Amino acid sequence: MQKIIHSKFFFISALLVLHALFFMYAVHSGNIYLHNDSDEYLQQAENLKQHYSSYAGDWNQPVSNYLVSRRPPFSGFFIMTVKTIYNSDFAVCFVQCLLSIFNLLLVVKLIRNFFPGWNKYGKLLFLLLFFSTQFIYSNMIMMEVLFQTMLILSFYFIIEYFDTKKSIHFLMFHIFLTAAVLIKPVLYLFWIPLLFFMIWMLWKKIIKPVQLSFILIFVTIIFFISFHNYKKTGYFHYSSVNENYIVNYSVYLTLADKEKGAAAERKISEMMKEAASKSNYHDYSVFVRQESFRIIKDNLSSFIFLQVKGVINFFIDHGRWDMYAFFDKQPKENVKGWKYYYQLEGIKGALNYLNQFPVLLFIYLVLVYFVNALITISFILFLSDKKINPAVRIIIFLFIIYIAIVTGMIGSARFRMAVYPFLLFAFPFGYEKLKNILQRDKRKEKMQYLFSLSSLLILSLFNHLCH
Repeated sequence: MQKIIHSKFFFISALLVLHALFFMYAVHSGNIYLHNDSDEYLQQAENLKQHYSSYAGDWNQPVSNYLVSRRPPFSGFFIMTVKTIYNSDFAVCFVQCLLSIFNLLLVVKLIRNFFPGWNKYGKLLFLLLFFSTQFIYSNMIMMEVLFQTMLILSFYFIIEYFDTKKSIHFLMFHIFLTAAVLIKPVLYLFWIPLLFFMIWMLWKKIIKPVQLSFILIFVTIIFFISFHNYKKTGYFHYSSVNENYIVNYSVYLTLADKEKGAAAERKISEMMKEAASKSNYHDYSVFVRQESFRIIKDNLSSFIFLQVKGVINFFIDHGRWDMYAFFDKQPKENVKGWKYYYQLEGIKGALNYLNQFPVLLFIYLVLVYFVNALITISFILFLSDKKINPAVRIIIFLFIIYIAIVTGMIGSARFRMAVYPFLLFAFPFGYEKLKNILQRDKRKEKMQYLFSLSSLLILSLFNHLCH
């Protein structure tokens, strides 16, 4: 018992130290802003305070319909609230660090509830050491941590509901899930898989018919935000982020897969020029969507390939981009992968690309691949563990796979951060199962799992080297 207490104390102390170190670096360097995202969050917070508006642009400049719906209101409200108490962007980072620590400790609590006697705090700490993204975005003006908090709280309350069958816990699950979609628009379609899950729970008599109506909280918020955007822009939609993602990532990368980057950019430019000629925002948005889907349909094989590649990326991405943004390092290799340089200069180009990496960073990134592959294997084994409540396995699967699919081609460590607590939760169960499999006497079964693990590692390395 004393050993467990010491182990837990060391884990908490390590979390505090790691967050403190990253926070102190953030204060010293000032690298807490990311591209336009941070500016839009801060602008929204200011507009909420001064004008009671969730507009994410400069109030003194001409109105941009794109920025009217760009950010759901809870993001700016969070920043405004923190800065009302202490008017500093670093105060926002400090609160985010506290939320990050809370999220990780809540994961430990959930694991211990499901896994009596579990005390492998060192293993979780080891995993976190190879997920710097958690500490980086805790110290940037972004909404990754707050979004993560709402998701892990929603998961906590549905787990509580499975144990207690109290409606209040199921209601809280929906409330925190709704709070999450008010932070990040990426979740706005989650009500669809959630509805099927709830129908399944109704069929299994896990919930009562009246509890099925709780999903209306989520759907109603989506409707009212979309209606608000319609009143402001003339176009019924939840967020303009969707058009931005489709054009700049899905369409561009699909075209670039078959053509040179310049040709893809020219086609995108021509499409957006024609879109800009439309008389209103509704026609503009409809045109962009229709043309985007047409291009994707015409290049469906490339789209599917890149989408699958992106989902793989989601699970094993190294987070190098996050490290460069936070530590203000922008070397040449941050832009292209070895395949690009190999096509330009052959083997010499590929070797020159690899030589740009500091040795320690290169070793760290390779280790990240192995750790991420181990986490992914453990997650798969967790899903196949029939000893665990199937409802728990399904909801975790839905959270993780939904985010992996909708972030698609640009699946990265940043997007994985939202559901990383779920992967941590699944890890002890899957890891123990993997360990038991490898300890069995059945050589053939052992070799099959080792082959699967090796294949995933090779695929991961190839996927990232080509990225």
